[in-house]
Amino acid sequence: MTAIRVLLDTNIFISREDNRVIPEPLQKLLKTMNTLNVQVLLHPLSIEDIKRDTDTERRQVSLSKLDAYAHLDSPPNCSSDGDFLSVVGPPQKPNDLVDNELIYAVYKNAVHLLITEDAGIKRKASRLGIAERALGIRHAQAVFTEMLPNDGIGEPPLIHKCPLHNLNINDIFFDDLKLDYDDFESWFKRISREGRDCYTYFKDNDKIGALLIFKDEEESIDSAPPLPLSRRLKLCTLKVEDTGFRLGELFIKLAVQYARNNDIPEIYLTHVSKKPSDELETLIANYGFEVAGTKGREEVWLKKLTISRHDLSTVPPTDISIIWPSFYDAPDVQKIVVPIQPVWHDRLFINFPYREPSLFEFFDFIIEGNAIEKAYLGHPPLKNISPGSILLFYRSHDMGSLTALGVVKEAHFGLQDPREIIDIVRKRTVYREEEIDEIAKKPTTVILFTWNCYLDTPISLDELKKEKILKGAPQSMQTIPHESYLKILKKGGVDERFTIH
Repeated sequence: MTAIRVLLDTNIFISREDNRVIPEPLQKLLKTMNTLNVQVLLHPLSIEDIKRDTDTERRQVSLSKLDAYAHLDSPPNCSSDGDFLSVVGPPQKPNDLVDNELIYAVYKNAVHLLITEDAGIKRKASRLGIAERALGIRHAQAVFTEMLPNDGIGEPPLIHKCPLHNLNINDIFFDDLKLDYDDFESWFKRISREGRDCYTYFKDNDKIGALLIFKDEEESIDSAPPLPLSRRLKLCTLKVEDTGFRLGELFIKLAVQYARNNDIPEIYLTHVSKKPSDELETLIANYGFEVAGTKGREEVWLKKLTISRHDLSTVPPTDISIIWPSFYDAPDVQKIVVPIQPVWHDRLFINFPYREPSLFEFFDFIIEGNAIEKAYLGHPPLKNISPGSILLFYRSHDMGSLTALGVVKEAHFGLQDPREIIDIVRKRTVYREEEIDEIAKKPTTVILFTWNCYLDTPISLDELKKEKILKGAPQSMQTIPHESYLKILKKGGVDERFTIH
């Protein structure tokens, strides 16, 4: 991301560097700016301001600490800008000159923001039309807090977010990465020193079983052909050694959730192909990553998170895995409310924000919860469910609310052979084999679907009835008209950037 440059007002600097305890709001702001790698600068005239401090001891302390700060090089000078001075007024005393030059640096875009508690400077900023760029401590904290990465991506208990420096580079997990990439070990050490975090699964023997490292970037990619400057989430390392838990899908899901939460439009990774059998290529291709270029031996695989109707010219709307997490929802697409009991909801949707993990999950994975593609089994009256239909899950009993949205990938009807059902659903359903045996005693519908998103605001039954979306609590699957679906999008806070009309 582009580095943010912030100018500190003289009094803010003194508050930070004198011998008193730093006020708590300023402590929080400084910590937040440090997390964001904000570049904090001092204006050269602030040094002159400090030299005029009548408190001798404080002046000496402040001056002794100036070298620890970067200075604003060659700041613009407002003395010859008549238009500017006509708005803010000419300086009447030395302090006025400093104030004018500080706000002029913002006005001329030498920095992004000025942090100040000076009411006079704020009034001048307002008259100049840049009030939003001269912020007090609390206001600045609110602004920078919004910029903090949103890490609320709902990883299960067995996936640990931890600093890279806690991993053992000599773990055999890294052996093939060291072979594929000559500089892997030096790169790993460098980003460890940067304080980079990762998502890791440790096996019972404390060896690494899976690892995801990603980075928010804003740069061009020197590939052939080159990719233009853009903000992207780079999957620096995505490797799963312990298979069978759908951890590859889980990591793709975590990365996509992070990108969605932080308004990052694209995800990419570089990969040395291991054709003819390359499980990573198969996984990422299934979820819409495409080769966008090459870098030496590596291929650059890129995924766009949002897709326009025009982009669908080469992708059928029903090819839902390729366009995931986007989905096609035009009026001709069927919308279906699906009631689901809490016990099954908890297992299918493990990262639902209102869900508490069970004790079991600290010892073993809920595999169907890790998966992006899931399976529903039942005996609904509907027999015309087609690929691309939208499923709106209604959590019954405890919440009585619409909570999640998915899209049908394929549907099978009238199945009664348990082996056939198991072959279709594999590790994507909440039901155990003995339960499938029982379900299959009656003609069974099997629906494979992708989980696409949760409603930001679950919609209660009372609200659904008030809006005439439902007449009562659904007892089985039922279709709703497109107009009702549009109400759900609005009231549920579904991000419509990911809908394709």
